[in-house]
Amino acid sequence: MDELGQALRWARTQLGAQQRDAEVLLSHLLGMTRAQIYTWPQQKLSTRQSTQFQQWIQRRQQGEPVAYIVGVKEFWSLAFTVTPAVLIPRPETEHLVETILAYGPEAQLNCRAIDLGVGSGALTIALAKERPNWDWYGLEYHQQALAIAQCNAVYHGSNIHWIQGHWLQCLASACIDLIISNPPYIANHDPQLEAAVINYEPRAALISAQSGLADIAQIIEQAPRVLKPKGYLALEHGAHQGAAVHALYHQAGFEHIFTVTDLNGWPRITMGQWLN
Repeated sequence: MDELGQALRWARTQLGAQQRDAEVLLSHLLGMTRAQIYTWPQQKLSTRQSTQFQQWIQRRQQGEPVAYIVGVKEFWSLAFTVTPAVLIPRPETEHLVETILAYGPEAQLNCRAIDLGVGSGALTIALAKERPNWDWYGLEYHQQALAIAQCNAVYHGSNIHWIQGHWLQCLASACIDLIISNPPYIANHDPQLEAAVINYEPRAALISAQSGLADIAQIIEQAPRVLKPKGYLALEHGAHQGAAVHALYHQAGFEHIFTVTDLNGWPRITMGQWLN
């Protein structure tokens, strides 16, 4: 298996339905594009490259996500370091970025914004790139995840204030203009939860009690204390939780509540404003 084309054919037979992952892994290993792989199939692999590729394919066969194997995941056209200590950034969360840019505070305002449960820092950093004049804070409970977010911020040159804590308990009253979060919202034993996700990604970033609504409810309950008048709260949630999350916003006293759907028409982002 010393030629590129030969290695790719072997990997495809190993991965079956996940053949596209073979291309992704080989491209990352060699620093080549997919087109280049098919343009030069007779290019030789070194012994080290061949061994590394075989090991990666074996890990993928066992269900390990590609992002953890290569250590990188793209989000908002930016590359982020990821490890099993953080949730892999999803394309769905880009809808939260789009929602803030479209409906959040005006770009020119002096806004103080915080992302709760930053994980890899992808959401915070992506928004900080789009709103560089805002005062950005990133809060994370787990130290390992916080360290990864800090490294990603340094790599992207983002000026973000990092806080270790649990949701909004450590913040002063009426100090924030915008709260965003992609909190845990999956119910324990959810039949749609893939084995590759639950076996490799951090459960604390995925699973929440009360049918997946416990952490969302806690954030919504705490938010009015720390939001300035006319401040915003925007949360990502499950595709079947839109009505329940909207009700929680309403019960907490939020106004101008609305929900944004994803490309499949599922309600995935709810935003509201605190006017008191």
